[in-house]
Amino acid sequence: MEVIYGRSSFCDSRVAESGASWSPGYMAMAGSMGVAGKKISVAADFKLALQNALRGNAPFVLDVDVNPTQEGHRLAILPIPMDWFRPTQRV
Repeated sequence: MEVIYGRSSFCDSRVAESGASWSPGYMAMAGSMGVAGKKISVAADFKLALQNALRGNAPFVLDVDVNPTQEGHRLAILPIPMDWFRPTQRV
């Protein structure tokens, strides 16, 4: 992720030994609370998974892998610290 104010922001978590990217097990967390979900690793699978999630009448987790180096990726950077009382500008 981006480095802002001299520190990593958002979810830039790494495994200390390997430097590999790490994120929480959102599917395991959802399952532990009885919530269904789907892990999305390929962009082409997202649309159908989102449609299915919206059709359901229950909470549903979509855990989507995001590659910021992939063409077409848009990264929204918010200033940190942020003035939460001032509207942000839409891009």
